[in-house]
Amino acid sequence: GTTPYRDGDLDHEIVIHEYTHGLSNRLVGGGVGIYQNQTQGMGEGWSDFYGLCLLSEATDDPNGNYAAGAYATKNFYGLTENYYFGIRRYPYSTNLLKNPLTFKDIDPAQASSHTGIARSPNAGGAANQVHNEGEVWCVTLWDMRANLIARHGWAAGNQLALQLTTDAMKLCPVNPNMLQSRDAIIQADLVSSSGANRNELWTAFAKRGMGASASSPASSTTTGLVEAYDFPDYLNVTPLTGLAAAGTVGGPFTPASQTFTLTNTGASPLNWTASKTQPWTALSAASGTLAAGGNTTVVVSFNSNANGLPPGSYTDNVSFTNLASGAVISRSASLTVDPYTIVVFNEPFAAATPGSNWTFTGTNTYRTQVTSANTPHAGTYHLTMDSSVDGSYSRNEATLTLDLSGRQHVQLSFWAKGFSDEGNGPPTAPFPSTGYNFDGVAISADGGSNWYEVQGLRDISGIYTKYVVDLDPVMTAYGLSYGANFKFRFNQYDNYAISTDGIAIDDIVVSETVNNTLALSMVETATEGGAPVTATLSVTPAPAADLTVTLTSSTVDASVPATVLVPAGSTSVTFPVTLYDDPVLDGTQVVTISATALSYLTSFKTLLVHDNETATLAVAIPSNAIEGSSPPQGSISVSEPVAKAVTVMLVSDNASAQVPASVTIPTGQTTALFSLALPNDNLINGSRSATVSATVQNWTSGSATVTVLDDEVAAITLTMNAETHESAGATTAVGMVTLGGTAMTPVTVTLTSSDTSELTFPATITIPAGQSSAAVVASIVDDTDLDGTQTVTVSASALGNPAVNADIAVRDNDAASFTLSPVASPQREGAGFPFTITALDVNGLTLPAVAGPVTQTAAGDAGAVSYSYPAATFANGVWQQPVRVMAPATNVVITVTGPQATAQSNAFDVTIGPRISVAPSSFTLDIPRQSAKTRTLTVTNNGLGTMTWSAAGSQTWLTCTPTNGNVAQGQSATVNVTFNAATLTEGTSTAQLNITSNDYTNPAVAVPVTLNVTAPVASFVWGTVPSPQRVNAPFPVTVTAKDAGGATVTGYEGPVTLSGGIDGSGLRRTLLNSPTYSASYNSARCFPAYRSPLQEERGRKRLCLRRCNSRPASLIASGF
Repeated sequence: GTTPYRDGDLDHEIVIHEYTHGLSNRLVGGGVGIYQNQTQGMGEGWSDFYGLCLLSEATDDPNGNYAAGAYATKNFYGLTENYYFGIRRYPYSTNLLKNPLTFKDIDPAQASSHTGIARSPNAGGAANQVHNEGEVWCVTLWDMRANLIARHGWAAGNQLALQLTTDAMKLCPVNPNMLQSRDAIIQADLVSSSGANRNELWTAFAKRGMGASASSPASSTTTGLVEAYDFPDYLNVTPLTGLAAAGTVGGPFTPASQTFTLTNTGASPLNWTASKTQPWTALSAASGTLAAGGNTTVVVSFNSNANGLPPGSYTDNVSFTNLASGAVISRSASLTVDPYTIVVFNEPFAAATPGSNWTFTGTNTYRTQVTSANTPHAGTYHLTMDSSVDGSYSRNEATLTLDLSGRQHVQLSFWAKGFSDEGNGPPTAPFPSTGYNFDGVAISADGGSNWYEVQGLRDISGIYTKYVVDLDPVMTAYGLSYGANFKFRFNQYDNYAISTDGIAIDDIVVSETVNNTLALSMVETATEGGAPVTATLSVTPAPAADLTVTLTSSTVDASVPATVLVPAGSTSVTFPVTLYDDPVLDGTQVVTISATALSYLTSFKTLLVHDNETATLAVAIPSNAIEGSSPPQGSISVSEPVAKAVTVMLVSDNASAQVPASVTIPTGQTTALFSLALPNDNLINGSRSATVSATVQNWTSGSATVTVLDDEVAAITLTMNAETHESAGATTAVGMVTLGGTAMTPVTVTLTSSDTSELTFPATITIPAGQSSAAVVASIVDDTDLDGTQTVTVSASALGNPAVNADIAVRDNDAASFTLSPVASPQREGAGFPFTITALDVNGLTLPAVAGPVTQTAAGDAGAVSYSYPAATFANGVWQQPVRVMAPATNVVITVTGPQATAQSNAFDVTIGPRISVAPSSFTLDIPRQSAKTRTLTVTNNGLGTMTWSAAGSQTWLTCTPTNGNVAQGQSATVNVTFNAATLTEGTSTAQLNITSNDYTNPAVAVPVTLNVTAPVASFVWGTVPSPQRVNAPFPVTVTAKDAGGATVTGYEGPVTLSGGIDGSGLRRTLLNSPTYSASYNSARCFPAYRSPLQEERGRKRLCLRRCNSRPASLIASGF
């Protein structure tokens, strides 16, 4: 712990943290409680956030570093940087170099150690530990708060951050995850202000990885979340998932494409573009315009270049851009290219009779069959193996024979399930042709003489499961080779029929992975009519025999031989690509050359064939345009119609004007249109020139220039808080200076105050480069004038523009008078009663803050009386607390005194309160060990009013009933006090009975208790009974309690049984603390009767015998 010990109750961040748990548990999800992992993590984050916000001050820098629980963690496990880290791993800060946490840091599989950033040596634990999750949520809310303060000022921004967070709790589903809580905050802002703070909120969430396309698992876990840093936009792209496809080398790939729907959710038209980064993907459209509420589709697919990719995993990023806002929405396109495989054998058991490749053998009552019973995996039939006779151990052998000559990289796959079959095996390696009793799959490369297990089928699932076996490792391990008489054996051994025992097999595939490759190489570009291009075809590995390769071309612009021969042992060969010289204007044409051969991977190569006919391109765009405006339309034109569709490449030399990468002039046309995007950069950067160029190889390029006009105004606005007060402090943020955009260089703002006796400023403040605003920090003059509210005009000027003005009210903190709440009469001494003081300025308005000191005294007819009041401060000009007058008095008046004002309450009387007395004042008892006694204590109220009391013993052997109660004035209460010596040792034991009450003159009374614990009772001794006695005539007896040593037990109290009889026979009667029993006649028996209980050391009893004969009588005494 801390050294010295620091009580967390004195750290208000911790106190508010715990109170906020009560808030979130009652508001989130309708108040059902928080019990899922992510939600519990947010519970910690909410609690930290409220503590920081509620204790923040206007002078605090929203972008500073703040520690949670800093006071209570001083020297916590030796921590000396407690005022930087607090109890968390990082301080709460909007600076990612101080607090680097983002959404991924709640997932143990993705969390970063953030090397190089200072981290508390004490904080640790898993990423999904709830306090660690809470740090991520709190720092995100802290960013949100800073954004809101930057826009609205400290007072309004801090309040709004808390209000939106609280409102969002009510909008959350039951146990939300972090993204659902994010959406609830966005929704709360939509409800309260129609989304006025949308940008501030989304900026914070996107900064910490909770952007629009982020995803989260259910709140019960954090595993598998996906971070995203994108900003939601009026351009909505669905689905959220990308294109994920797979296939073998050369294709096809499944799925072949993904259709994305683009929707404009805004109220104005928008222009968009789509782009990709890899040559093996294709887009159905690269740009367009969407009307308000309109939608369109873009198909992402794989082009012919994908067919030439070697085995591996590939990823492209497809970006959709809203040209109006600049927002970019990304979707992935992933492609897994598997090695090319050849299916050598496929057995789906489509018929009830097995093929000629199969042989079924076995021992005893084996049953290997193709059947439709017991649910095949996919088709109508499957292979099952069991014993046809229960109790008969049998071996089933289903043997498949294949010709695998010359094969390599062979793989066996099949589906299998069991029927509670007990596992047998594994077999020896090898085992002979006579077979082996085991459950599994074996192979033989020598026609069945020697067998090797490649897959066990022991204790397999009762649900069909796929098994994939690569045979090469086994072949290599045992020195085997693939041949013409290669065998697979499915083996099962047990003694019962399905469904007690047995195995089922289905959908068997034997395949070969082909690693032989063809590779084409040639120049990337050529011009039609030019000399033939020499292409090279490479073969890996070199073929053992002559290899014929088929060649194809995708268009007539380039032609290739139908085939080419690769001689045995050669690794490459060349062939010509002839370039057709057409007489038409067709620009650059894309030609794909392919090479294919049996058992080889197909190769593809793209050749760009440029036109040798010439034409002139022209670009038409507006000469001027305003950034951020709706994209104007531009056009590309060519001097004559094109014979084929021609792609024209576009480029802009300035990002202020953006164009698509290319446009296509359709066949027979001379013009293509495009959109000129003018993104709003929010910078004050004046007018900029951008040149757009259009090119086609061998054509005359065209270009045009547009002047992009800045839409940000190089002027400032001044916003001041509505009011401040004299107690606000020397450095208080009271307003905000805002530019029309983001400053490219630092901007100096000059400030003046119309009344420096109330409010002063530094001569200048600076808006840093890259920022658009700066806080106006003032020094509030705290004078002693009773001047009420003063209005101060603040002037700000910058960039050579005229000054702008704004007013702020400076409220007085000097009380000109007090109003006091009335006090009812009479009051009880020492009893608290509510008392309110309201401080007013010279105009009778309640002060926002009160300058002190403000003291209170009380006096009555007899002079000053003892008076108690809490040392609390005024809140918004009001002091409201319980106060007490501690002694009775008449005509008591409370006087409130400030530096410049005094007020007195109405007169009231204070009467005495309850007065407690207890009897007896102490207890001293003798008590035998292992026994108990009870005494009564009387609690009396000798005063006025109802007295409340409670009583408790200081030791476990001292108890009372009841333990509390109320006593009206003049009345008493009886308390039964029990002294239990069951666990005490012999000797003296002491304790005290503590009685507390609302008698403020004597609130605690202690009653001392002394127990003299003696030895327990071992026997009872009778005194002498004179003989004879008369029937029905009472006579006295004496019974004495004795311990084991024969000594009298002086403190014994309790019941004793007396019994008597004649000649040893009789009937017992127990002596209790009750009236005398009467004896009754019953045959020859007589009954003793008694009149009083056995008390202290001996009991004296008067007994009588009724109607008894003359035989001798005997008496017995025994204790309970």
